[in-house]
Amino acid sequence: VKLHYFNGRGLGERVRLMLCLAGVKFEEVLLTERSQMEKLIKDGDLLFGQLPLLEIDGMKLVQANVCARYVASRSNMYSTDPKVQARIDMLYDGTRDFLMLFLLAGIKLSEEDLKKKATEKDFPRYLPVFEKALKENGTGYLVGNRPTLADAGLLEDLLALGDYFGQEPLKDYPNLTVFLKKMKSLDGIKLYLEKYRKRMNDARYKEEIVRVLGLTDSDL
Repeated sequence: VKLHYFNGRGLGERVRLMLCLAGVKFEEVLLTERSQMEKLIKDGDLLFGQLPLLEIDGMKLVQANVCARYVASRSNMYSTDPKVQARIDMLYDGTRDFLMLFLLAGIKLSEEDLKKKATEKDFPRYLPVFEKALKENGTGYLVGNRPTLADAGLLEDLLALGDYFGQEPLKDYPNLTVFLKKMKSLDGIKLYLEKYRKRMNDARYKEEIVRVLGLTDSDL
C-alpha cells in the first residue's frame, strides 16, 4: 500500500488517518518537486490529474474521500446496511464540510479570519450536531459500537480544532471531549499521531504545493 501526497495535511490527511485507524501498513511518497507530479501524470496514474493517489489492492485510487471510504469498507468500518451506510455518510460528509475551515488556514484564511469564521459560524453550526449524535448513539462513537469512517472524520476535525484553538471550544461539549480522548487512546491513532500526522499549514507547505503543481502564489 502506497500513498502519494504533499508533505502536509490537506486532503491526504484523512487517508493517512484512516489507514492508521484500520491498521493498514503503508508507505508514504511525499511530493515536494514538480518532476514527481509530472511523472505520475505521464504514467497515467492520476485519473483527474490530482492528488492524493492511493495504491492499494492492485488499484490506483484518486479522490480523497473515495480512498478513505475504500479503506473503511475493507476494514469493517463502514456498513453493508444501506440505512446505516447513509447515516455514516451523512455524518462523515458533515465532518468534511467542517474541516474546510482548517484546510484553508494559512493558505487562504488569515489567523484573524479563521478565528472569526470559526467562532461566529462553524463552531455553533457543527459542534452541537456532533455532540448530539454522540449522545444519542450512546456508545462513544457516532454510529454503532465501533469506530467508523464518520468517527475518523470527526477525529480529524477535533485534532485540527485543538491545534488552532486548544480545548476551550469543547468545554461545553462533554461527549465530544470524551470521544476525543477515547479515539486518541486507540493503537492506530497513537501510531498516526506519533508517525504520520503532518504539521499545520505554513509558508513552506504552501510553497511546496505551488512548486509541485506548477502554480503561482496567486493561484491559491
